[in-house]
Amino acid sequence: MSTGTRGGKVSEAVILLVDDDPDYRMLVRDAIESLGRPIKVFECVDGCDGIRFLQRVGSDKSSPRPDLVLLDLEMPGADGHEVLVRVRADHRLRDLPVVVMTGLDDDESERRALSNGASSYTCKVRDTQDMLRRIEAAAVYWTTVHRQLPGASAA
Repeated sequence: MSTGTRGGKVSEAVILLVDDDPDYRMLVRDAIESLGRPIKVFECVDGCDGIRFLQRVGSDKSSPRPDLVLLDLEMPGADGHEVLVRVRADHRLRDLPVVVMTGLDDDESERRALSNGASSYTCKVRDTQDMLRRIEAAAVYWTTVHRQLPGASAA
């Protein structure tokens, strides 16, 4: 479900944010809300929670399929790399855009994330305005510019 029009009505995009830092999650929510676009943000506090949400198990059985996942790498339990591997191994999710947004600013972490299937990789920066621009750019690109056709995912 990407933001587009269906019967003349703008549909709501869904973003899943998987990050253990509550302050960062608040920053992302605020950045996305400031876009003034029909985007619903769901939050998971660690990789295990993110995997449950994406695979729609347990209390997450009715969770929507996101249009975009914003994923941190460094989290307790299942880290972002494990989430990426699990997403790409699941035929229902492998086409899902996953943007890694992490504090790890080294070539090896980036190479590993991309080889595990990240759609893109960006570093969290200390400059709040720069970070807001990065979040907004990712949200706009992956929910509007890089649109998926409804039902285009593998069954």
